[in-house]
Amino acid sequence: MNSFVGRSRELSEIRQLVASSRLVTLTGVGGVGKTRLALRAAELSGVESVVAELSSLRDPALLSAHVAAALDLHDQSSRPQLDVLADVLKERRLLLVLDSCEHLADHCAMLTQVLLAAPDLRIMATSRRPLDVRGERVFQVPPLPLPGPAAHRSEATLLLTGRAPVHLDRSDDPVLAQICHRLDGIPLAIELAAIQLGALSPRRLLDALDDRFSLLRGHDRCGLPRHQMLRTTIGWSHELCEPDERLLWARLSVFSGGFDLAAAEYVCGDERLPATEIDLLLTRLVNRSLLTAEGEGRYRMMSTVAEFGLDWLRALDQEREIRRRHRDFYLRRARRGESGWSSRAQTDWHARLGRDHTNLRAALDFSLADPGEHVAGLVLAATLWYFWTACGHLREGRHYLERALELVTEPSAERTKALWVCGWIAAMQGDLVLAAARAAECHADAEAQRDRAAIAYATQVAGAAAFFAGDVDTAILQFTAATEQHRATGELHPGLLLGLPQLAMAHVLRGDLDRARAVLHECLAFCDEAGELWARSHACYTLGMVEWAAGDLASAWAHARLSLRVKRLFHDVTGTVMCVELLAWTAGGRGEHAEAARLLGAAQNLWRTFGLPLFGSPFFSAEHRECEEAARRALGGQVYEELTAEGAALPYGDAVSYCLGEWHGPVSWARV
Repeated sequence: MNSFVGRSRELSEIRQLVASSRLVTLTGVGGVGKTRLALRAAELSGVESVVAELSSLRDPALLSAHVAAALDLHDQSSRPQLDVLADVLKERRLLLVLDSCEHLADHCAMLTQVLLAAPDLRIMATSRRPLDVRGERVFQVPPLPLPGPAAHRSEATLLLTGRAPVHLDRSDDPVLAQICHRLDGIPLAIELAAIQLGALSPRRLLDALDDRFSLLRGHDRCGLPRHQMLRTTIGWSHELCEPDERLLWARLSVFSGGFDLAAAEYVCGDERLPATEIDLLLTRLVNRSLLTAEGEGRYRMMSTVAEFGLDWLRALDQEREIRRRHRDFYLRRARRGESGWSSRAQTDWHARLGRDHTNLRAALDFSLADPGEHVAGLVLAATLWYFWTACGHLREGRHYLERALELVTEPSAERTKALWVCGWIAAMQGDLVLAAARAAECHADAEAQRDRAAIAYATQVAGAAAFFAGDVDTAILQFTAATEQHRATGELHPGLLLGLPQLAMAHVLRGDLDRARAVLHECLAFCDEAGELWARSHACYTLGMVEWAAGDLASAWAHARLSLRVKRLFHDVTGTVMCVELLAWTAGGRGEHAEAARLLGAAQNLWRTFGLPLFGSPFFSAEHRECEEAARRALGGQVYEELTAEGAALPYGDAVSYCLGEWHGPVSWARV
């Protein structure tokens, strides 16, 4: 059944509110359909809309970053994320949907107050209670219309019959109408009850509901409050489950967002609930509408159903044990991803960890909130270095690493690793003072522990801080030492594969192009041997810089494009914008100044989404200015501004397509 049959009045009212108000909050009990209505209203709003789903977010410190990710804003600098959001939204006409705000209501209220300074922004929130913000218009989402005295089926009965696993003929309508009245027209309650019609006749289902609710009402003739009625219906569904289904339901409640079979088997399986039986049990819970099968072997539990399961898990006194298993599973997966990162499985790990993001976050939140688990949280945060740096989550990674380092202060090999990872992220964000400090602390602890790998990484981070600060000589010394230390391990690990392009770039800036080429060809050979792509894209970009400096513009263009194709696979905005910059400089060097202007505009927009133009480096900034000045002289100021504005208007995906010659936009933009 279409979920919006019978909701036309509500949709119309919500759309009118959104058109006339800056902030509209849809409230109502769990399961009443707030999210579905909000998403449909946004779809029909006629303006660009973006949805930030918040039910899986538990750490309010990440709220702004979570919303930024929904907006496809990849600012990873150390600037306050809320300030970045406010700046970007000032220039956008947008409807922002904040879905499931109740557990973060106060923080969402503060967020909306700041963001609504943007003149063309409107916000629609869904929450079980209002946000209590000045100017907020609240729409109480009603249940589905219930059957009246007429013979036709109502929206509630249509949902009931549509979700039932058996055909129901019109002779059942009077009883079905009574069932919908008992369930107060709440869609989730109706869907859960409908599943029982495969085992019970409509009359027996009605009698069972009456018996269930009468126990709570006693002799009170008033009905149950809607929230209690829904919870009672979920509880009844719980009782109808087999004992092993109930236990699995409770244990699955610790997952955040979707999960796969392997995760469910590890986290939920034991002698009481054998892992070999969990696949079948998951199917049974899907058939009971307690789980949703999402495809690709993944499942998701609705938050209202999960809340009931979590209460049951706590009643069983198993929450800490199951959450620890959950953390251990994702730590094990993170470690496997780390060991497999520099291999042909790299893109698979990128995709897998992206799907697991909310569970990784939940595992970190649990570990850093429980004093007995702090070290494990530190280990997980450090193990995920490749997820934070290569997959566009620098800001979140630094947040967790700094929390963990504050909680775990005793020197150890685990803490030493977290120090260099945190320093590496800080360097990428342009926070060079912190990067240097973390590198120095890491180096001192690693020396005391005789940890050769950590010494190499600390040296590498110190080199990055020196490089971005403009001290090329120190950077060359540090990068050279680090790569030699990495080589001494005899392993093709990321420190070496990324350190070689760093060293080569420093040689480029020193003007030693032959040495830079030699270093890069060594790196490319290593990457090809391992099947590694991400570090290879860094080497290709740097080789493009070498050829650009040598005057071989065709080769520079080709290498920048090779790198960009891989950057797109990882949605690596930082690497992408560096490639676009190089393409702009190359176009300018070939006298294609209109092309250079558009590319500079695209780069300008992408730098803005990253948050730190040209990393603040004096080297990159100088080349950018030279390209810009040449284009202005050739085109004239007005034409230059028009062309850069065209490039700046391109979203991330279109900008990449344009740079790769896959453009399907205006013919006048076609590259000669």
